[in-house]
Amino acid sequence: MSEHEKMVKVIRFALVKIGCKINHLGFQYLCYAVELVILNPNAIHSLLKDVYQKISDEFHVGNRMTVHSSIRNVIEETYETGSFLEINKLFNLEIFT
Repeated sequence: MSEHEKMVKVIRFALVKIGCKINHLGFQYLCYAVELVILNPNAIHSLLKDVYQKISDEFHVGNRMTVHSSIRNVIEETYETGSFLEINKLFNLEIFT
């Protein structure tokens, strides 16, 4: 398994562990967004312009606002139903109580 494949696997595992649902369309987009930001940390400063556009191109989505909406939906759903204890464990901090 290549380093890239390991990274993708860890990203997916971490997102599932905190409660993201893999059947949600935004899950795939979110995984790819995290991957892009890990590979280029400065990309975090231009999510709409760069990251969401690359996701839109990769997944053949009509526009980057669709990507934004899908990622936002998966984040909101995870926030509402996810495990805050797992987030605390993941970061080894008490982020959520």
